[in-house]
This record gives sequence, structure tokens and C-alpha cells, in this order.
Amino acid sequence: GRRSALPRAPSQVRDRAGMLPLAVMAPLVVATWFSYDVMAVVVPFLFQGTPELPRRGKHLDGFGPTDRAYIIINRLSSVLFVLHYAHHITHTPAVPTEAGSLSLLNTLVALPALFLAFDLLYWAWHRALHLGLAYPWVHKHHHRQVVPTRGIFDAINVHPVEFIVGEWLHLLAVMLVRPRAHAATAALFLVLMGVLTAANHTRLDVRLLQGAFSVRAHDLHHRVPNCNYGQYTMAWDRALGTYRGDDKGLAEEAGPQGGARVRVTAEATRCQRVSQSQTQWVRYETASASDWEWVWAQRAGHALDLERSAPAPGTHAACEW
Repeated sequence: GRRSALPRAPSQVRDRAGMLPLAVMAPLVVATWFSYDVMAVVVPFLFQGTPELPRRGKHLDGFGPTDRAYIIINRLSSVLFVLHYAHHITHTPAVPTEAGSLSLLNTLVALPALFLAFDLLYWAWHRALHLGLAYPWVHKHHHRQVVPTRGIFDAINVHPVEFIVGEWLHLLAVMLVRPRAHAATAALFLVLMGVLTAANHTRLDVRLLQGAFSVRAHDLHHRVPNCNYGQYTMAWDRALGTYRGDDKGLAEEAGPQGGARVRVTAEATRCQRVSQSQTQWVRYETASASDWEWVWAQRAGHALDLERSAPAPGTHAACEW
């Protein structure tokens, strides 16, 4: 008799709801958990010989109980993310998996498209984390480290809400990009994501692809938080007006006309109002350091009381205007 339909390709008959085999899940769980320890060693090795960025600002010397708890929670959640990610790229019919389906479009075109799509999503998420209550309750924890040095462990020392959303934005990018990335391209994207995120939190002045990726840009964000919200590329910051290449001239640009009237105690020698918003950024300078450090401040009447610890325990300062 006549056949009613042609045989379907393997990529069309994959079960969307099927689980990953245990023989795949178990190694993925172990590999994901220990990938952080591997990256802590491999990333500095990959970029050995790269000049170091100068240290400007106060370094977070040790991890406290909250830091360690967040890192453990985030490592655990990353295991779930990788399992979800692997399931998506191997069980979604629209995602090509066969070696014969590799093409220029789903590899060399799709890979940079994934980075651009993710960074647009991340730019919006990261920008939102600097607004309103999101900063003091969520993102402020990550900005306690003004001078990242520990690579991947400084990178994942973030509030779990921030980490989980950021992780799954990678999967959303894979879902949105057209033409569809090949499964191998999506897997490579995940590996490169980990390497570049770790590099972003070292002192290594890594620059790739003519500066399309630059550790210097993200390092500046840790000191000057109202710029450079992208993770892997500054393309969207340049397009949306939030890019800053350096911190030169910052004092002239940031302060209110006529300068700020200052009231200080302890070691803080001067501070300056930066934004007119209800919740504001202030920066201060200490007698022992010439570099400006950025601190979070919450408006209280006509003064800004610094919530963050200054270089000396108990240091407190306020700006008035």
C-alpha cells in the first residue's frame, strides 16, 4: 500500500518531554559542580602572561558566611541549569544535533548572535538590579567586591536571585536566536560563558577580538557602577549610552554644579553626590588613598548616609547639598 508520510528525520522525532539518560545526567552533575574549581585554575593558565589591571579601591579580603552560602547555593542551582540547558538542546526538535546538519549559519553566525542576544537581555536585567530596592536587597552583595581577584568565585558571589535569573537568560538567548544554533554551538556558548565570566573577575587585562571582549570594561563597572552593564560585550552599552572606557574626568562629570557641600567624620575626607534619584550613589575618598571608591547610599532627609563600610571599621560620612 501507499505510505501516508515520509519517514521523519531523527531531530523531528525526539521526545520533548523525555528525560536525559542517567548515564548523561550523572556526569553532567559532577562536571558542573567541579567546573568551578577547574576554571579557577584553568582561566589564569589560559591567559598567563597577560598584564594585570591596577588595583583601585578596597578589596574584599575574605568570604564571610553569607558569601560562602551564596556560592554553594549558586553552584547547586547551576547544576539544575546545566541539566535544563542540556535537555533543551538535545530534546527540542528545532535544535539541530546531527553532525551532518552543521552549517555556517548555525555555527559561525549563531555563536556571536547568542552573545549579542544574551547581553541585550543581561543589560536590561543588570540595569534593573541597580534601580530602587533591587540594588540594596539583591545586587549590592556583589558590589561589595570593588577589586575582583578570585575569578569565578568572585563572579558567582552574588545573591541567588541574581545568579539564577542570569543563568537562565543564557537559555532564553538560545531559544530566541534565529537561525537556530546547532547543539554543539550552544554547548560551546555555555563553556565560553564560564571562561569569560571568570576572566571578567580577575585582575588580568584580557582583550579578545579587537576589544569586543575586555575585562577592563567590567572591572570599571565594579568601581563605577552606573556604566558598562553588559557581561561579554559592550555593544549594547555603546548603543544605549551607558558605556565608559575609563574613569578619567569622572570627578568633573559626576558632581552637582558648584560642587557638593560635605560633612564628614573619621577617615573619609570628601564625598560627592552623583545622581538626583531617590536612591543615590555617593563616592568618597580617604586620606590614605587617592582613588575614588563608589559606595551605596540611601537618601535620608537632606543627607546621604553611607551604608557600606569605609576602609576603616566604623568610618561614617555623609554628603549634604
